[in-house]
Amino acid sequence: MEDQKNEIISIVGEKRYEHILRVRDVAIDLAKNYNISVEKAEIAAYYHDCAKATTQDKIYELCKKYGLKLSYKMQKAPKIIHAPLGAIIANKKFGIEDKDILNAIKYHTTGRENMSMLEKIIFVSDYIEPNRKFDGIDEIRKLAFENIDIALYKSLNNMIGYLLLKDEYIVSDTIGARNYIMEKYKWENSLKHL
Repeated sequence: MEDQKNEIISIVGEKRYEHILRVRDVAIDLAKNYNISVEKAEIAAYYHDCAKATTQDKIYELCKKYGLKLSYKMQKAPKIIHAPLGAIIANKKFGIEDKDILNAIKYHTTGRENMSMLEKIIFVSDYIEPNRKFDGIDEIRKLAFENIDIALYKSLNNMIGYLLLKDEYIVSDTIGARNYIMEKYKWENSLKHL
């Protein structure tokens, strides 16, 4: 992966690359905590923002280059484009073939129903990396190591609340992810923890 450092920096810039490394470090810690493949977590985290170009125009250029057709939801929420585009680039340019890794990259901005443990870890790692500062972050950081589902639920609620305040489009995957977790815990009588 380190041999691709310069290629990734050329797309995302130094500052974003530093974010990638912080997310990678959190993902490794969470993978160890939940006893899943550290290697897969490291790879998914390393490439999670590989398409987050320095400008939106550059992202659109990459979409054309890699054949990503923009869906309605991507057009309404352009900040999420880099995630599905990143999965394509991780596959086509960097040779990543593992479906779980590619899905973790693809859904790291939106979440989705019935996420794998790796998908949850990458989503939450991106949300809680050390440079993130907002109300409630310390609680979510703690929860991430105690119950990833509750950390994910709270992250999704915060994200949805933020998007509502900004009057921005909320993709159905995000609503679905949040409701899926809520229903899971409702059935297990654990909703009081949420």
